[in-house]
Amino acid sequence: MPANLASSRPLRALSLAALALLMAAPALAQSRRQGAELPQMRLSQRPLIVAHRGRATPDGAENSLVQMQQVASHQIGVEMDLAASQDGVLYLLHDATLDRTTTGTGPIKAQTSQALDAVKLKDGHGKPTDEALPRLTKVLDWAAGVPDVILMIDLKGIKAATLAPLLRERKLQDRVILLTFERGAAAEALASADGAMVSVLIKTQSDANYYKRIAAGRPLAMYVPQDSKNKVFGYAKTAGAVLVTDVIDGEGEDSAALNAKVAKQGCKAYLDYIDAHYTDVLVTNHPKCAAQTLKAYVPTTATTDNGPH
Repeated sequence: MPANLASSRPLRALSLAALALLMAAPALAQSRRQGAELPQMRLSQRPLIVAHRGRATPDGAENSLVQMQQVASHQIGVEMDLAASQDGVLYLLHDATLDRTTTGTGPIKAQTSQALDAVKLKDGHGKPTDEALPRLTKVLDWAAGVPDVILMIDLKGIKAATLAPLLRERKLQDRVILLTFERGAAAEALASADGAMVSVLIKTQSDANYYKRIAAGRPLAMYVPQDSKNKVFGYAKTAGAVLVTDVIDGEGEDSAALNAKVAKQGCKAYLDYIDAHYTDVLVTNHPKCAAQTLKAYVPTTATTDNGPH
């Protein structure tokens, strides 16, 4: 862990303020008129918690609009995965095949949208639900009507150039983080995102330097996987990027250790983890617990006509 946790807080405050400015600028004037508090303003006050695959708990269905609606009411961001049908319609699905999380079978790319619209989601225990496999457009339409939700979209091979017009039509560019995990996809996304923030995977100083250079001032987040060495988190902060990391059950020692601490200390353990890792955005399978402890992080209403503070 960093030697001086106190020093991480000013660094993170600067990064969060940057995220607020990058994502909120087009909407600030409207917010002042309406008296609304946009999520980007809140990001200048405390880290953002994001629900992994959009669900409130591992018991819920993955990539479910119903689950996303539940977590969004707690000021939690929602992460989702994109997949395309045979006829090019975009849906939310993590796997390449339908079998694990839906009542369908086989590769999604082999199915027409007409067939996919009849498929139902399964919950976290494999039991079918009444909810249809969501089309991306349905989720974006919902998000456009909920000004306090931020979307984290894993492109999973879908071109950002395909997604950008859908975001622009709904004025959602400033409330989206696009996830990429390899250099080709990241370069395409940075060139095509039309103002949306792009997240890139970093594991080395070379990665951080490369992405900072090609971003050329565009909104940039750096995704540091859990279990990375402390110095990798430092690379992202030194680059001035928004730092995204995760604690996903079953995917690393950090997650197991954090779960053990939560069992002993309660949800406060998430705050300690965030402090130790310079975190701006944390993706987790237990978003409500993580968000609960951050309510007392700093006041969330300290905004003025001059924008976020």
